[in-house]
Amino acid sequence: MQYLKSILWLPIVVSLLFSCEESITPVITTIAADMNEMLVTDSIMISCSAEDGDSDSLSYHWIASSGRIIGSGSSIKYTGVLEELPATITCRVSDDDGNETSGIVEVLVYGLETGTVADIDGNIYQTIKIGTQEWMAENLKVLHYQNGDPIPLIINDTVWSEQNSGAYGVYDNDDSCIDEYGLLYNWHAVNDTRGLAPEGWHVPSLDELNVLFDLLGGTEVAGGKMKVMLCRYWELCPDPGTSNLSGFSALPAGNRNNYLHGYRDLGTHGQFWLSSEYDSLSANNFYVQERDRRAFVMMHLSKRYGFSVRCVKD
Repeated sequence: MQYLKSILWLPIVVSLLFSCEESITPVITTIAADMNEMLVTDSIMISCSAEDGDSDSLSYHWIASSGRIIGSGSSIKYTGVLEELPATITCRVSDDDGNETSGIVEVLVYGLETGTVADIDGNIYQTIKIGTQEWMAENLKVLHYQNGDPIPLIINDTVWSEQNSGAYGVYDNDDSCIDEYGLLYNWHAVNDTRGLAPEGWHVPSLDELNVLFDLLGGTEVAGGKMKVMLCRYWELCPDPGTSNLSGFSALPAGNRNNYLHGYRDLGTHGQFWLSSEYDSLSANNFYVQERDRRAFVMMHLSKRYGFSVRCVKD
């Protein structure tokens, strides 16, 4: 009889032992998005992986501080909305025992609010709103100042290198370049009081450029977010860090070199004047280049160089 009682108690003891074991909380091993920056018009995939020490089945629940979650399970699609701060997407993982853990990923969403602006010659340019600034998304190709006076075209390289007033050149004197790449102006044209930019617009200062760089994450990564992606523009196709996320669409339009005479760097560099003067002989500019996600500021190049011009709205 005593033996029979021991047998009857055994399942109860075993049951109590198992019920007293501590249930293990799931652990998230990875949570990652395809990219942590996106255009408001795009969607990205976000995945969450978790492990459970006692082999319970796991359930995934997603929450976004803004935007929309599409799908369910360990991988979902996310579409964002425009906000100044990054969106926070939370993955909550729970097991059969009700234990729960969570992980987050942040995604910065950019918008492409576009428009147009016309210059005095009737050229129409696409524009792009980036943060609080509105920029031209194409290179300037105007032939007249705002008051209607013509900007001189200088073909001879020697004359160009001695020019101390506003002028422009066409890359390799090839008019087929104008529509896509725009014109190359010296800084004297940028600074002319008759006005180079369309009415209500101006050539940006260094301070205004830095606002743009800061919004795009700083000069170490801003170039990749500003460069046009299409490989046909570049001698070497841009690196994976090139996204044109801002919509700025910088083109490698080259330059007109004041010292070496002639045109250079089409397909490798896009160089743009700033309105900020460095000294009596030089002025500030910035550039992007192939296979490089950085943006560079040059503080003291001769005002006689020929660079592209982008304008920002007043």
